[in-house]
Amino acid sequence: MNWFNLLSTGLGAFLGVLSGLIVNIVTHIHFNRKEQQRQLKNARFELEFNKTKVDEWLGYVERFRGCVVSETPERFYHYFDFTKAPTPTLVNLYQTGKLYEYLDHEDIAKLLKIDSKRNLDYENFFNAKVEEQKNTTDKQEALKAADVWENMFKEDRKMLLEVLNKFPDR
Repeated sequence: MNWFNLLSTGLGAFLGVLSGLIVNIVTHIHFNRKEQQRQLKNARFELEFNKTKVDEWLGYVERFRGCVVSETPERFYHYFDFTKAPTPTLVNLYQTGKLYEYLDHEDIAKLLKIDSKRNLDYENFFNAKVEEQKNTTDKQEALKAADVWENMFKEDRKMLLEVLNKFPDR
């Protein structure tokens, strides 16, 4: 009887530890999946928000062009706020290597190209160029600059849409 009690106690303790381990593993897997879904949702939001910002900037370029054509460039008061286009989740996914699970190298290169313009230095540089073109007396030069800006934003928009179409919904 003594051996039986000892065996059943040891077996019970072993099964308790084993079941606790299984519960811990299942819980860990569940929370990791939830976190991954949250990150994907946030990253998709960032991409969509960045697309709306690019659309906004395209509108600014059109307004600038309209002011130049009507010979009233001084009426253009918009500021291209590149630093207001958030990417912290995308950057985190890139730095941890998880972005490679969802996108290929070409798509990641597109995101890096877009992200390279989303900093305060580029924002200041770009807005200084806008001010320079507002103050130029050469209407054709200002219109050429607007064409360059429009093409840049259209390319950014195209790349964002391509990445969004490949990015998982959940």
